[in-house]
Amino acid sequence: MNIVKLFHLNALVVLFFIFSTLFFRWADIPSSFFLLDFFAKSFVVMTLLFSFYLYKRFSPAKILVSIVLVIYSCGWLYLAKTESITLFNYAVGGVNSNSMYPTLRIGDYLVYKKKGKNEKVKRGNIVSTTVVNQSGNGFVDIDKRVAGVPDDFIFVCDYDVFINSVSFYDNHKELANCLHVEKFKLSENSYYLLGDNKFSSYDSRFFGSIELLNIDYLIVYKVAPNSEVTYF
Repeated sequence: MNIVKLFHLNALVVLFFIFSTLFFRWADIPSSFFLLDFFAKSFVVMTLLFSFYLYKRFSPAKILVSIVLVIYSCGWLYLAKTESITLFNYAVGGVNSNSMYPTLRIGDYLVYKKKGKNEKVKRGNIVSTTVVNQSGNGFVDIDKRVAGVPDDFIFVCDYDVFINSVSFYDNHKELANCLHVEKFKLSENSYYLLGDNKFSSYDSRFFGSIELLNIDYLIVYKVAPNSEVTYF
């Protein structure tokens, strides 16, 4: 195969993956598990048909065509799965703690959507951010629920938290028995994050409120080990 044909081969393959990427973004495919599942299957079929076309056009160099397709396919899938922040504004991750139990369970897979620069978050959203870890010598990524929003009044009684006098957790102790108490009002662009599992969550009770600009992602949905999908 001469240089011109090699250039044409690479150009066709690049255009194929650019088109796939643009369509992936335009249709906002990761926002729906069913769209994502359909796209994954369709992408395999489209790649096979495209491969057949290339084999016909560049028949003397089938091995080279195969190598080029494999390299580009692996690179595209790697970017789609691990570098989706840059290309698609989405990311995929797994649950590795019980801090959001029973909403999120170990073994669940989560789809994260990158929060827009000026995008607000709402009470009840499950978001992702990075905070200083409990030992204070590093950082940790956490997924928590937005419990308090700007101008809310927060009252902390040991492990229990009251938002505007309403308990975040279903069961709470008598206020007269509090050993540790905090009272404050959330300032503008400050959010109070809590885990659904009251006694097993490292959250705003420990590190305080989080600024909006430090919230990185919103969790769109989860996929359980049995393939059950739950949207948030």
